[in-house]
Amino acid sequence: SWLCAFFKKSTGRTMQQYLIDLRLDKAEEMLINTNMSVGDVAAICGFKDALYFSTSFKKRFNFSPINYRLLKKQKKLLEIK
Repeated sequence: SWLCAFFKKSTGRTMQQYLIDLRLDKAEEMLINTNMSVGDVAAICGFKDALYFSTSFKKRFNFSPINYRLLKKQKKLLEIK
């Protein structure tokens, strides 16, 4: 419990939230750079429940994983033109 309290004081996040954020960062990268399904990305990033993954992703990035991927791909296309 001391380590958890120290971690939260140092980072401002719980260890659980820190791990979720790491997983979501990896998921964001995979959604942008691969064509893997959202369910596969969720599983690879350590989310056992795709619905929980989608809810967590939307809470953090303000878009569902599918819409986030589409938005980023459209943005990439506009940068190329």
